[in-house]
Amino acid sequence: MTHVPEARVPRATLVAYCLPVAPIEAMFWLVILYQLKFATDVLGVSPAWIGLVFGAARIWDGVLDPVAGYASDRTRSQLGRRRPWILLSALPLGLAFAAAWSPPADAGPRETALFLAAAIFAFYTAHAAFGIPHASLGAELTTSHHDRTRVFGVRAAFSGGGMLAGVAALAVLERAADPRASASAIAIGLGVLTVGCSLVSGARLRERSELQGRGGRNPWAVIRDITRNPHARRLLGVFFFTELGVGCLATALPFASEYVLETPRATSAYLACFLVPTLLSIPLWVRLSRRVGKPRAWLLSSALSTLGFGAIFALGPGDGMAISVLAAAIGLAHGAARLLPLSIQADVIDWDELRSGERKEGAYCAAWNLAAKAAGGLAIALCGALLALSGFEAGAAPGAPPPASALLAIRVAVSLLPASCLALATWLLAGFTLGEAEHREIRARLDGAREAGFSGA
Repeated sequence: MTHVPEARVPRATLVAYCLPVAPIEAMFWLVILYQLKFATDVLGVSPAWIGLVFGAARIWDGVLDPVAGYASDRTRSQLGRRRPWILLSALPLGLAFAAAWSPPADAGPRETALFLAAAIFAFYTAHAAFGIPHASLGAELTTSHHDRTRVFGVRAAFSGGGMLAGVAALAVLERAADPRASASAIAIGLGVLTVGCSLVSGARLRERSELQGRGGRNPWAVIRDITRNPHARRLLGVFFFTELGVGCLATALPFASEYVLETPRATSAYLACFLVPTLLSIPLWVRLSRRVGKPRAWLLSSALSTLGFGAIFALGPGDGMAISVLAAAIGLAHGAARLLPLSIQADVIDWDELRSGERKEGAYCAAWNLAAKAAGGLAIALCGALLALSGFEAGAAPGAPPPASALLAIRVAVSLLPASCLALATWLLAGFTLGEAEHREIRARLDGAREAGFSGA
């Protein structure tokens, strides 16, 4: 069995691995940030309906994750365990995204709503088939405790670039004379770019041959192993509440920009104030995690983000500059959450291998994605329900202000909900105990077992 030393992952390998992340992240965040508002304000679809569709689609996406994870763990091919999934899901992912922004022009409200539902479900299905194998491959690139942070730091940089591209697309759509036509053109362009980058990445990457056949043999035993892993259980809670908070903020921000801050078409500017500091802070968080440990660095980031999200509630009309400054501060704090969770996740998978003798990155990524995606879907459903219950009307007359109850609902969704969720995530993260020393011992035992010709404790 081939031993893989704790060497730095070559730069060319990192670029090949991260290449499709940028366009897929742009697609994903454009859906999160603008699909609800596009469906309600441009297409005239009920916010309650589209919120329900998103919630159900994200849960469906999460249900598919364990299937993709288990299947990719068990896949045997000349290309490896993960690359066949990356290559085969690329085209469906691009086509489904383009369709979600291009409903038939002559369709009525009911037909449009059903078309969007089908396209959104197809998008999330393809996203699951791509995302789990791709994230699993990242966890396999190195066994080094800190080089994993470097790997996911580079991935976070590509991801942040994709988010900025999504924000730029949002800025175009907010100012477009014909947002429907502009959305269709942008979606087709991103779909083509996603397919191309995914195919190049899948063709250029190589996988570790010794990992084939190391996946979990019994799906029920895999579930048992994950639920009995104390580190995984705690991270599941952290992921869920973090994603729920960020999802509420992202979904409600376009409404807060227009109706609470009274700065229409400024959502993209606020997001840029958040994203640029997030990207710039990544090298700082990489260095800090080496000094204080990955869990402590993430804990600090989560606590600071909680305070920043809570402060947004006090803002109102004329506070555009204040929210820009707050967004920059939150972005600096949030940088750790862009790279450290995946790096820590890889360490938790090593803990499992020591006890089970199996390498099931796909199953673990699927379990945590199930929590994160269900939370993201719940965030959109909550925001849609809050708007509907508060008296917000889709397609209201231009310039007509929403009722006070709707303004309060938007404030809660954009501030108090995220702050509460991040506070819960911070509390859970404070009890996480798998640090560098513990992981070093795990790796020593695993490497010793490999040298002896077997795996497992």
